[in-house]
Amino acid sequence: MKSPEMTSFLDALSRQIHGRTRSECIENRICVACGVEVTEFRDECSAREYDLTGYCQDCQDDIWA
Repeated sequence: MKSPEMTSFLDALSRQIHGRTRSECIENRICVACGVEVTEFRDECSAREYDLTGYCQDCQDDIWA
């Protein structure tokens, strides 16, 4: 869990960059970057990364590759 201040900061940042908030996307299982429905991950590490960033597997692959 993140502090309310950190959540607000990250939501504002993701809205500015992607047009949607990180917390709403995670709550609705949508990727904050590309907007697709999030259904599965390659491994537990990638699933945990989604809980932190809101990025689906494909977007994580694009960022970390």
